[in-house]
Amino acid sequence: MKKGRINLKWFLLIILLCLALVLAIVAGTGLWKSAASAKKSSSEVEPTFEIQLVLPDSDTDETETVQTVSIDKSVGTFYSKTGTSLNIGIKWYLSASTNNSYDIYFDIYVNCKNLTINGKSNGIAITINGCTYYLDSKDINYSGNEATFMQIGEYTVTVPADSFNNGQLPVSISYSFGGTYGGQQIDTITADGSVKLVSEE
Repeated sequence: MKKGRINLKWFLLIILLCLALVLAIVAGTGLWKSAASAKKSSSEVEPTFEIQLVLPDSDTDETETVQTVSIDKSVGTFYSKTGTSLNIGIKWYLSASTNNSYDIYFDIYVNCKNLTINGKSNGIAITINGCTYYLDSKDINYSGNEATFMQIGEYTVTVPADSFNNGQLPVSISYSFGGTYGGQQIDTITADGSVKLVSEE
């Protein structure tokens, strides 16, 4: 009976020792992993990369096509502001010319009611890109009571492509009216605007 109890005690003792050994191994493994992880995080730094984008020089590359804008023609208008029903309106047309330049055609009108006036020599002045160009104004014979546009002149100017600043080129056009309209003396009507590389219409 005593021998059976001794064997049982040894059996239980062996079982406990085995459990303790297993627990020690597991705990030791966990500690090793934690230490290794801590060492890795303290000694290693995440790498960084610098990426350089090199654009192809091909003429057919879509990116270069977007970056290089070619202007062949544009159109726009501007008007004077006299505070009366008598004003001038200008419609301009820009088109690419030769030798890296642009042709700008100006179509000049008077907006009026019931007006008769003779044309004048050098009656219209166009100032653009530091130069002033003069042309004769046309006669006006209009007896209607509704405001309408009557052409008084047209002219074409050629300017270098590098004359444009941010895609615009200022222009001032003056018309020597030199008469009375609606009971008011009007000598000169001036319209200031800009010719643009991108159409307004």
